[in-house]
Amino acid sequence: MKKIIEIKNLVKTYTQASEQIVVLDGVSFSADGGEFISLVGPSGCGKSTFLNIVGLLDSSYGGELKLFGSDIAFMSEDEKSSLRLKKIGFVFQFDSLLPEFSAIENVELPAMLIKKPSIKYSMDLFKKFSLEKLTTKNPREISGGEKQRIAVLRAMRNSPSLILADEPTGNLDHLNAVKVLSDLRKACDNGVCVITATHNENLAEEFSDSIYSFKDEKLVKVK
Repeated sequence: MKKIIEIKNLVKTYTQASEQIVVLDGVSFSADGGEFISLVGPSGCGKSTFLNIVGLLDSSYGGELKLFGSDIAFMSEDEKSSLRLKKIGFVFQFDSLLPEFSAIENVELPAMLIKKPSIKYSMDLFKKFSLEKLTTKNPREISGGEKQRIAVLRAMRNSPSLILADEPTGNLDHLNAVKVLSDLRKACDNGVCVITATHNENLAEEFSDSIYSFKDEKLVKVK
């Protein structure tokens, strides 16, 4: 499969009260298309920091990061922004759906940002995941689990090669968590690389091809 992520000697530090705090120290990692990867560990261990760097939301780090074969160090901010919009999908712990728009309008937003809107394409996504009954609903009218599944569709909307999901099931019961992770798993069938950060090691074991844990600022493969 196509190489999606290549990381060598990643280092991330924060300054707090004039003290340097090391979060990531010499992390190396790679991921291919079609892989479902989970990052596990307690809050504060570096999961979200790692995803923010991979998702080009944080450029303050040391080491080498390549996405889709391109070295990020040589990209302008505009180029990184374009890459983020076109090739990376994001799912967060809170669905972040805009309440003034319908479900399908929320899913269409990423396509509008790259000036390629298509209600038909979004409708096909809803049908593929058996959510078509929700297309015209306002986010206030649907359940938390359904909102998070719509957030997953939004992440898929621009046909990304990489989806980053930060605690996507953190606010859901087991049944809805399974539905959300099943949706993300389906994306892998189309060659998408999915990386989730989670506290739920049982669900990580059920859905993941590989599992990594952060220990002593390092990334360790545990499955």
